[in-house]
Amino acid sequence: MFPVNVSCHAKVLIAASFIAAFSPILPAQAADVVDVRGSQPTVIYSMGIYYTNDCYAGPLPRLQKGYSRAQHGKLTSKVETGTISKGHCKGKPVKRTAVIYTADKGFRGRDTVRIGYSIPGHAGAPSQGGGSSEIVIVNVK
Repeated sequence: MFPVNVSCHAKVLIAASFIAAFSPILPAQAADVVDVRGSQPTVIYSMGIYYTNDCYAGPLPRLQKGYSRAQHGKLTSKVETGTISKGHCKGKPVKRTAVIYTADKGFRGRDTVRIGYSIPGHAGAPSQGGGSSEIVIVNVK
């Protein structure tokens, strides 16, 4: 296991019981920008789901490896525990999928990372409506 630097931009998705759609807490916005030191593995993004009526965790989003890519590095994922930051569920723990970026050896500069994830129980890859995708700009220093 390698040490992982945390420079995380978390997105927690919410879901109401009996509703198949998942909605982000945050409105659509420009790409996140994250600073990374050299080729040190760094958490650049994480996502999790919880149900607003009872604060229980929903299905764990999965990184879509064929859809997710970095131009000058590699992406891996791991499960971690975070806390809900808003509403009546504030402070409750929720498991989430963290996306870890490792720059190619010797690379310095700006990398554009596309992260696609799916939600178990919902058909298809992000491009087919079964999940979502995000763009993260990584500044490798």
